[in-house]
Amino acid sequence: MAIRIGSNLSSLQVQRNLARTSSELGSTFERLSSGLRINRASDDAAGLAVASSLGVNKRVFYQGVRNLNDGLSLLNVAEGSLGQLSNIVIRQRELAEQSANGVLSDGQRSALDLEAQSLFEEYERILSSTEFNGQNLLNGTIGSVALQAGFGGNGVLNALIREGETTVGSVTEGLGTYTDNVRSWGANVNVVEAPTFLVGDLNNDGIKDIVALKAVQPVIGTIRTQIAFFLGEDGGTTFTLDDTATFDSTYTGVLTDVSIKANLFDIGGDGDLDLRIFTQVQSTGASPINTGYIQNRTVEDGTFNMNPGLTFQLGMVTANNSATKSGDFNNDGVNDQVTASGADANIRIQDTQTYISTIFEGESLEQSSFSLQTQSSALDALSSLESNLDLINTIVSRIGASQSRIGTSVGVLQVSAENMASAESQITDADVAFESARLIRLNLLQQASAAILAQANNQPAIALSLLS
Repeated sequence: MAIRIGSNLSSLQVQRNLARTSSELGSTFERLSSGLRINRASDDAAGLAVASSLGVNKRVFYQGVRNLNDGLSLLNVAEGSLGQLSNIVIRQRELAEQSANGVLSDGQRSALDLEAQSLFEEYERILSSTEFNGQNLLNGTIGSVALQAGFGGNGVLNALIREGETTVGSVTEGLGTYTDNVRSWGANVNVVEAPTFLVGDLNNDGIKDIVALKAVQPVIGTIRTQIAFFLGEDGGTTFTLDDTATFDSTYTGVLTDVSIKANLFDIGGDGDLDLRIFTQVQSTGASPINTGYIQNRTVEDGTFNMNPGLTFQLGMVTANNSATKSGDFNNDGVNDQVTASGADANIRIQDTQTYISTIFEGESLEQSSFSLQTQSSALDALSSLESNLDLINTIVSRIGASQSRIGTSVGVLQVSAENMASAESQITDADVAFESARLIRLNLLQQASAAILAQANNQPAIALSLLS
């Protein structure tokens, strides 16, 4: 090894190693003191991004737990008031039963009626004053309470206080009833509009599927296609309601190669026939559609019961783009999703979860006025109060069911939050055992580097001894 005075390469190398060891030792001190493996983005950029997302999810889930607990508090307030109302009605029934006894005088019945009317006033006071966070719970003014327990529309829990009326149509065939509820949806592809359709299941048995399509697609004129009900049955038998099967198509405008067909075959090898309907229109003249337009509609096994009242419009899309809307088509508590892409539209069931809990169904808890002044009026009051008590008990049972369900949801969210916290901890938290062992190793390296640096700095002094 050459001896040089101008450059001490050994010292420079030792200094570099000492600086690196000291830097790593500082990072170890920081991890042990903070308890975090990632203290800045440079420590682990990818890990920090993942951990940040997990941290957000964890906080959202914990907030969802608090939201559901608030919902439980609301139900507890309603349940407590309903318990008091139940006690009042029970006492009123006792008084009515006593007043209905023929041995009492009018004066005695008046005393019983006075107590019953006082209880009636207290009943009405409780009914009008039971509130949670400024919302009256029992007088029917609140329509529904939505409890957010997840991300976006996937975690909405609806506690329905009042429920509107629903009108449905029905078609009877054989021993079963097919119920269809109209839902209109559209998907615009250039100037082509998707159809309005009805889909259902006979007797809700999961074997027979019924579909009726009515479509209007304007393409340089009007295309109208009406397809009758088709019923598919396991084993290959195909028949229609009322023994009719019609294809009534009218086309106006510059159109060629128009065809429509429907066939039944087994999709997925499950033993049940599925219905597919194909409509194809091609144009060779001036038309917004130059290469053709094909619609495929598939009804696979299972029930698809659509409720009326809502319209889902997907909006404008192009051949290479898609648009999606979701909502509860059949009021089964599961959001259904409609997707339009180019000229195709499809419906997928059970894409997103929606929790629905019915507490009140539009019933009025208000008591009808009654009198215990006479024996006959007391007998009438007994019947009225019995109905009132039955309604209270029904609502209390619904509240209990909702409390049980929300409690289960709280447990699910807590487990999800714990899993998120565990995943975040695996990424961000420091392993104390590992860092302690690393600390000992780096301390030894630092001390060794310092000792070697002192010796390396003394190497140029050897040259002086040679020159002397």
